[in-house]
Amino acid sequence: MHANSVPFSPFAVARARTVTLGAPGARLRRIIDSVRSLKDPDHFSIARLISEEVARKTPSGIVCEKSTRAGLPVPDDVILELARHWFWSRKASRGFLAEGFPSTVGQAIVFDEWLDARDEALTACVHVGQNEEEMVREAEMTLVCPVDGSRYLGGFDEQVVSGLCNICQSALVPAGEDAIREVRTWFRCRAREARALAAYYEERGLLISLEPSATLDASIDRLIARIPELVAYR
Repeated sequence: MHANSVPFSPFAVARARTVTLGAPGARLRRIIDSVRSLKDPDHFSIARLISEEVARKTPSGIVCEKSTRAGLPVPDDVILELARHWFWSRKASRGFLAEGFPSTVGQAIVFDEWLDARDEALTACVHVGQNEEEMVREAEMTLVCPVDGSRYLGGFDEQVVSGLCNICQSALVPAGEDAIREVRTWFRCRAREARALAAYYEERGLLISLEPSATLDASIDRLIARIPELVAYR
């Protein structure tokens, strides 16, 4: 039941302003999809936006591509530039789920300033704990569509036809070293900052921490218990 349909309060989902924190992977993806399936909160993915900028070869996209190829995180100023348009163009009355943003304490401080300027407040930061070696094994099983770039993570994604892309029906191929490199880069470049960011939100009473040892259902149950409480408090 949990993976695709979760009984959140409609009020909680409609009003919750939530950010996610954790290494990209199937576990984080499933939790994000569960939240999105409830009442379609405004979903912002910084990774998706970066991919679009790279594909369009914009100045920001060129910086992002160079950073990625070098195994480095995208600079904060570029991330904030990309996120700014989404934030200031969205409806303030609507809840949101921000995936992968903010990813540093510096970004979080600026994001707080944006929220304050619109008389808004963050509801929660959902921190999804991950184990690096388990994520590497997951990456080794990751398949990608060579046509549209869709990823099917670690054998966890349901496919309409096994081995074919759900979108264009092209034959999927192994993601190979790219997927493994992405995991290793996150743990090398972002894990320490993620811990600092989790502590930043914990001090403010906004952190919902989902441990890697917990099952997916148990993690979603914890989210169900906390989000309505935090929405009511805010």
